[in-house]
Amino acid sequence: MGATQGPEAGQPEIACSSATGGLITTGGGFSTYVKRPDWQDAAVHAYLNGPNNVPPRSMFSSQGRAYPDLAAMGHNVSSPSLSPLFFCLKSFSFQYPIVKRTLYDSFEALSVCFFPS
Repeated sequence: MGATQGPEAGQPEIACSSATGGLITTGGGFSTYVKRPDWQDAAVHAYLNGPNNVPPRSMFSSQGRAYPDLAAMGHNVSSPSLSPLFFCLKSFSFQYPIVKRTLYDSFEALSVCFFPS
């Protein structure tokens, strides 16, 4: 899972990096073991053929699964639920609990639709 930054400072969302002021960094790449699923094809094609600074293709398997599949805010995230005082987390990978809660809420809503009590 990837971490992003930017919106907390009123900027566009970008990958978390120490070069852009993030205290945590995110990463990504391509698997050499797992084939890329069809649903990733359009995004990978756009990335590899876009204006990105991509290493030579001989250095990675562009046919492999791209990761991360998910990303969420992971830098300077406000969290009133972890402390009685409202504070910002700067060096904690906060994207995991955000995505976990989002998925939990989504599945909970679906279960109400498909399995009403």
